[in-house]
Amino acid sequence: MPRSIKISAAKAVIGLVLSVKQEKFCIEYAKSGNARQAYKDAGYSVRNDRTADANASRLLTNANVKERLAELAEEAKNESIADITEMQQKLTS
Repeated sequence: MPRSIKISAAKAVIGLVLSVKQEKFCIEYAKSGNARQAYKDAGYSVRNDRTADANASRLLTNANVKERLAELAEEAKNESIADITEMQQKLTS
């Protein structure tokens, strides 16, 4: 089941600065795990897949992008735990 991942406006306040395209890349990558497709879906101009792969790989080494991906993974994990807890409550009530 696909999860919707929300963009947090508070990120700029706490010091995590990403461009709009970088944020979109992070969200798309968190959803699919496919760096090339996330790069394209984020709106970056792509000449060919090789260039997209290289640039997506470069983005994945960016410290702010890594931090944002870790945050998104934690959010997804917390949502999964909440879903499991809700299912358990339904089954036991």
